[in-house]
Amino acid sequence: MKSLIIVLAALLAACTGGRQATVTVENDLAVSRENETVELSWKTLNTKIAELTAENVIVTNAKGEQIPSQVIYAGEAAPQALIFQASVDAEGSSVYTVTKGVRGEFKSRAYGRFVPERMDDYAWENNLAAFRLYGPALEKIMVSNGIDYWAKSTPNLVIDDWYKKDLGGEGSYHLDTGEGCDCYNVGQTLGMGASAPYAGGKLWYSRNFREAETLDNGPIRTTAKITYAPFDVDGRQVSLVKIISLDLTDELPRIKAPTLLYWGAEDTETPLWMGKMMEEKIPDAGVVLPHPAGESVKAQTVLPKDLGQGLVHRCRPADVPDENGPPAGTQAALPRKGRTVEPVEGLGRCDHVHGPVRQPGIMVRSI
Repeated sequence: MKSLIIVLAALLAACTGGRQATVTVENDLAVSRENETVELSWKTLNTKIAELTAENVIVTNAKGEQIPSQVIYAGEAAPQALIFQASVDAEGSSVYTVTKGVRGEFKSRAYGRFVPERMDDYAWENNLAAFRLYGPALEKIMVSNGIDYWAKSTPNLVIDDWYKKDLGGEGSYHLDTGEGCDCYNVGQTLGMGASAPYAGGKLWYSRNFREAETLDNGPIRTTAKITYAPFDVDGRQVSLVKIISLDLTDELPRIKAPTLLYWGAEDTETPLWMGKMMEEKIPDAGVVLPHPAGESVKAQTVLPKDLGQGLVHRCRPADVPDENGPPAGTQAALPRKGRTVEPVEGLGRCDHVHGPVRQPGIMVRSI
């Protein structure tokens, strides 16, 4: 998978009297890249630009216009990095300048915080979605290390407002009043991608997090450090510390694996336009419509090439008839954009994303 390339030689060599540094960002893909985060070492910048500080650093585009940038501390007292977002045409390059000046006032668009007033939640968000983890106070009611998901239909920050209204009795964040809502019931599951070691033939779950620390908030990135108390994993004590980072961005272009979007042609819950939008945004993706009208088929995560043997495999035998879906024993191989989908025979039809698999980029439908 090709990606954006930051030409470091330009950064190191294009300094003029210690006043500025030029950064060239190259895109070797045949598709344009929009608002991709570029991260530069603060140590390197500070040695090339005299008297550079977090208060006077600015980034300008080729037109000389200042664009949003953020100094990253990563929990340290001194700056660690500078980030900004670059847009680059297909197989093209864009030039940016780091220099000193009067920093513009850019709204925080990526935000997270500890929420003690709601039983010790930790919540974070960007322009697309919000998430939360459950803290120690909630253990009186529920033990869960799952990641909760809040669907947003606004690019504005909502966490503080939704908590305030919910706790103040002005309205529940479980009801959509125009900005989205918490419609995901994580319960005692891993939710949106939490961690659980697999040992001795089963998953081992931690309890709710013990400590949460916000490392960065700003116009581009929010980062948090989440610490869990040691917990038992098949007779061993295991510690878990998570660094959660979320940028202001469209996450779909960041998917690096070849991706097959297996869609229902007349799905009313997740309409076809959503699949087409995802196909355009994911660099190496294709949509197939193998199901009859009216059947609801959700997109699932593509199985990676090297998934291995660790997940439970639960497929129906090829000779078991199924009137509600494709012939048993058929799966679809990944189509590159514009290519025909070819069936892969000999596997039972699976009712979840399981491994092992015999080739990369296989997607199975959910029952």
